[in-house]
Amino acid sequence: MGVRSPAPGEALRRFPGDHEGLEEVATAVTIGGSAALIIIGAILRFGITWKPAHVDLQIIGLILMIAGVLGLALSLLFMVLRRNDRRSAQVYEERRYSDPPM
Repeated sequence: MGVRSPAPGEALRRFPGDHEGLEEVATAVTIGGSAALIIIGAILRFGITWKPAHVDLQIIGLILMIAGVLGLALSLLFMVLRRNDRRSAQVYEERRYSDPPM
């Protein structure tokens, strides 16, 4: 089911089963955000030689890299745990007939 944009003045209605693909998007955003923190932190730590007064850019870069690595590890852990939950749920269909087939 495709998601359409609401017209101006119209609210987008959501239904209980309307969350297809949202988990994958959330995981991709989390991994992308973590990668961005690591990259920005590495640029601040290793790429900038300018030293402003009262601010240590290398320490800020190190903090951003650590936060990015922790966020990446947590998002990968949650992704693995979610996939294991999906595999454990087995769905099967059983049909019972009371009348014999003709």
